[in-house]
Formats: sequence, structure tokens, C-alpha cells
Amino acid sequence: NYYSKSMLYNDNRFDLESYAENIFTYNERLRGLLENQINLGEFEFVSDYILKYMETSDVFKSLYGEYDFYNYMTNFISPLYIADENLEARILYEKIKKLITSRLDQLITAKNESNFEYINSLSSQELNSFENLINYIIEFENENYLENELSEYNKYLNQL
Repeated sequence: NYYSKSMLYNDNRFDLESYAENIFTYNERLRGLLENQINLGEFEFVSDYILKYMETSDVFKSLYGEYDFYNYMTNFISPLYIADENLEARILYEKIKKLITSRLDQLITAKNESNFEYINSLSSQELNSFENLINYIIEFENENYLENELSEYNKYLNQL
């Protein structure tokens, strides 16, 4: 009981900011190791580790920002499909797509004459990200799903 009370009133609490750099470095190294295994073609071997990495590193979204955090995982989509982790690959794809389309929606609503060039530049980047994301799933997903994704992409392309 004394121990739990002393923990409640302890001024030496864990300070995320002071450890953020070490956490970031560790997380980047771990992701780099996974990407090295992917580059070596070790998809079956690495798929379980990718899933564990995604689960355990989820708490670090606030360090990266959710958009960057998930975009860094784009390279995990194809290896998950190759390792027959289709549901997990699609879930990751959908999370990343949702972040990209959310940005595109914001850009569409912010578009006006005074900021046209700037918004157009940002929109082009996001459309490119969306197109690249679709390219990760083309050889793995069924025709109906791909048609829906391409239709959504074209809808944004036409709006911008």
C-alpha cells in the first residue's frame, strides 16, 4: 500500500518528452530492420513481426502524427498480402487511405482563388500518394474492390 501511494505522489513521473528521442530512434531502427527483411524477400518470416510492430508501435502515433505514422507503414502492405495476411493488409491500406482522403477533403474545401497554386500543389502530392497506395494493392485485391478504389481516386482527381 505504501508503494502505490508513493507512486501516486512521486514527482519523478515518466516524462514522455525527455524519452521521445530514444523512443523515436528505437522505433525507426526496428522499422528499418523490418524493411531490410522485406528487401531481402523474407515476407513469410517478417509478416508476424510486422503485425507485432504495428500493434506495439501504435502508442507512438502522437510522436509522429497519425498521418506520418501510418504513411511510414505503406511499405508493409504488399509484404502482408504476399504472406497471406490479407485482412491486415487491407486494414492498413484503409487506414492510410482514410488519412489521405481526409487531407484531400480539407484541401477541396480550402480551395479559393487566393491560394489556388498552393492548394493545387498540396493536392497533387496527396493525389500522388493515393495513386501510389493503390499501386500497392493492384496485384492482390479483387476486381470489384480495385474498381471502387480507382473510382474514388478519379472522383478526387476530378474535384481538384
